[in-house]
Amino acid sequence: MTEPVPGARRALGAMLAAARRSARAGRGARPGEVAERAGVGESWYRWLEEGRNIGLSPVALGWVADALALRGPARERLFGLAGLEEADELSPIVEPIRPSVRDFIEAVGPYPAYLYGRRGDILAWNGGTEAVYRCHLFPPLRRNTYLFIFAQPEIRKLIVNWKEQATRQILELKSTIAASPQDPALAELRRLLEAESPDFRALWRAKPSAPPPVKVFLHPRVGRLVFDVESLSIEGEPRTRGRFYVPRSRDGTRGRLAQLLDLHRRDGRNGRQRVLRETVRKVKEHIDRAYARAIPLDELAALADMDKFRLLRAFSSEVGFPPHAYQLLVRIFHARRMLSADDSAAHVALAVGFTDQSHLIRQFRRVEGMTPAAYQRRRSEGSTS
Repeated sequence: MTEPVPGARRALGAMLAAARRSARAGRGARPGEVAERAGVGESWYRWLEEGRNIGLSPVALGWVADALALRGPARERLFGLAGLEEADELSPIVEPIRPSVRDFIEAVGPYPAYLYGRRGDILAWNGGTEAVYRCHLFPPLRRNTYLFIFAQPEIRKLIVNWKEQATRQILELKSTIAASPQDPALAELRRLLEAESPDFRALWRAKPSAPPPVKVFLHPRVGRLVFDVESLSIEGEPRTRGRFYVPRSRDGTRGRLAQLLDLHRRDGRNGRQRVLRETVRKVKEHIDRAYARAIPLDELAALADMDKFRLLRAFSSEVGFPPHAYQLLVRIFHARRMLSADDSAAHVALAVGFTDQSHLIRQFRRVEGMTPAAYQRRRSEGSTS
């Protein structure tokens, strides 16, 4: 990895060391204390302070900046020295939930159910939803029904009838925006979806009819799951809705769902497993932002402060893919976005981290079942994959 300017990593390390010793961070804080607050490996953080040219992503630097309480110009300077920009995210909004409503969602179990607010933010969910979607793997501001469908490549692979579900989400969002056209939170959500997802842009322009409310998953832990999906308004909270997944009784979904919930509960009773979940979430988020370069397993292990073989097992169990396979999904996700904007395959290949155009073509066909050229032709004909 090349430094943005000569000596920038040394300057970055010096800035971190100075901030660590300041009163704001807790005068005389040790590197291990900062690493613990940031949720990163102590050796990885020490290397950063030492000015080593180690793997760094905007999200990982953000954890360190939060741990050191860096805000405003100081935070901007930190990211400038690293040659990084903080990723755009949705602004947080507050949508209170009555305890009785939260209890109701929990009581619906073992079937998946969750509450979502006016922008589609997931406000509360039960164990069934957690077992299917692994909501804890997503940062709070990404726990949004629309971002799940359009901006998370692993969710796209999880849902067999993805296009039908994406169409339903588009129709729902159009209806919500039509009812509240001046809501800035909805406008912000639409801008983010348009920036991140070519499928969102294409479906938004289309005029599809509503498909049936049936969602089909191919879950990495138990296989095929088929649900009828219902959405209901919450009395007294007109902008909050509940979504309920009812398993089909004739195709074995109930038995497989019970098996999945049993695995989920077993994981939840294991204290070390709960710690692993948070570690895996941070590693996944790091890959999401640093996907365009080679990320050695050793780097991820140092970031997580964990043996690399243990990390590999934990990541595969939680996410459903090993780290390198997940990184490939993220790369292809961004390749699709660039190809839909008519970027050349040669430029896209280098931008998302492949060695050359032929490497992109092989991996794109492996994930999408078609070449980049075929994907662009389908896009130009007004079809989405």
